[in-house]
Amino acid sequence: MRFFIGEFLGTFILSSSLNFMADYTVSPNGAVNLLEIIVGFFIAIQVSRKLSGAHLNPGVSLCLYLNLAEEEKENQLEKYQERIIGQIAGGIITPLLSNLLIGSSLTLTANVHAKYYTAFIMELLASVVFYSIILFQSRKEFNLTDNDEIVSSIIVAMGLAGGISIAGNESGAG
Repeated sequence: MRFFIGEFLGTFILSSSLNFMADYTVSPNGAVNLLEIIVGFFIAIQVSRKLSGAHLNPGVSLCLYLNLAEEEKENQLEKYQERIIGQIAGGIITPLLSNLLIGSSLTLTANVHAKYYTAFIMELLASVVFYSIILFQSRKEFNLTDNDEIVSSIIVAMGLAGGISIAGNESGAG
């Protein structure tokens, strides 16, 4: 149950920071909004790290699960399922609350002039950046922060902001 609670809380905080700070396109406030997202993601990581490992995204959980040794996968399957269910629940609550409180929620829209293949390539690049950072931070032999949890959390949060910066204007950073 702790994996569900940790991922639910963290994903809710992350989703809320994205939902309520949704205008991260090129604008006078674009950098401020990215900073707000970095801070929101950092807080989400700190809240859920000790409880569940702060995956906060089913894609991250799947990536880390597939990265496990074969003998560990069977032992860890239930924990990973619990994480993913918590992430989905935490991600669903935010738009519901947003609609209830302010009458709207985050809608990801691509640049109307962007080609589909351009949006796809931008999403692919953003995902490669973000998931590479996650994998490097999760493996002790590749982790450049000497496993300093605060620095590692900041790097992962900045990786998310980097992915949003890469893809946001063309694809909506979905």
